[in-house]
Amino acid sequence: MEQLGHSQIALTANTYGHIFLERKKKLAIAMGELLSPTAPTRG
Repeated sequence: MEQLGHSQIALTANTYGHIFLERKKKLAIAMGELLSPTAPTRG
């Protein structure tokens, strides 16, 4: 917030929050695929 010059954390969260949400979704999908019992084994 301070580094970006925003006076309130809400502005920072509203501006950039969706980026983190999208990355979390992609990570969750990747982890789900990796941990799936039907996932191919690597070796």
